[in-house]
Formats: sequence, C-alpha cells, structure tokens
Amino acid sequence: MFTVSVRKCFWALHRLVGAGGRLEPLHGHNWTVTAEVAAPELDDAGTVMDFSVLEAVLEDILAGLENTGLDQLDCFSRRGCSAEQLAAYLHGKIASRIPKGIDLVRVRVAEAQGFEAAFAAGTRF
Repeated sequence: MFTVSVRKCFWALHRLVGAGGRLEPLHGHNWTVTAEVAAPELDDAGTVMDFSVLEAVLEDILAGLENTGLDQLDCFSRRGCSAEQLAAYLHGKIASRIPKGIDLVRVRVAEAQGFEAAFAAGTRF
C-alpha cells in the first residue's frame, strides 16, 4: 500500500462543553490538518494521486472554516467541537471528494504542536 499526505493550516475558534456541563472559554487555534490517502498501486504517473489535487480539496474545505467559530456549525453546536470531532467531520468532507480508487486513510487534526487527534473510518487503532 502506498500513501501520501498533505498538511494545511487554518485559524478558527472553538470551545467544549466539559464534565457537568461546564462550558470552557471560547478560544482560537491555528489548526493543522493532515489528510493521508492510499492506493494499492501507483497510477501511470507513478503516484498515488497528484499532491496538488489533494491539496486543492483540503484547501477548499478548510476555506469554509477559516476565521469562523466551529461551534456555529450545526454538527458542533450542541457539545462544541473537539479535535476528535473535527477530524471525523473533515474525514467525511474529504472522503466524498477523493477520486475513485483512492482511499482516505486518516485525517489528523492538531490544535497546537504536540496536541493532535485522528480519525480513520473503519479502522481500529
């Protein structure tokens, strides 16, 4: 299996509803998102997929989140938006735009250096 990944950043606000319903303060991060795709064989160009195609998909999706409050998205409005939830959300958005024959292996989301979460559909870590 061959894999490639693209990493991009965006800035957005979020907060979580913690234990006992405690709402943490609204705060922002320069989120880093890494999308990793795979294929069992390389294409005619000798690649899994063109990096620029994966980059364009990721940039387009993240552009809609740039400078926003993630909690304003319907899917995060009830409990807030954790890095784990954001990784799963982005996985769904990216997977729907990946060319046939390419698998989205994993989406990693980092709030800050050293603090990251990942989502991989159908995979047990």
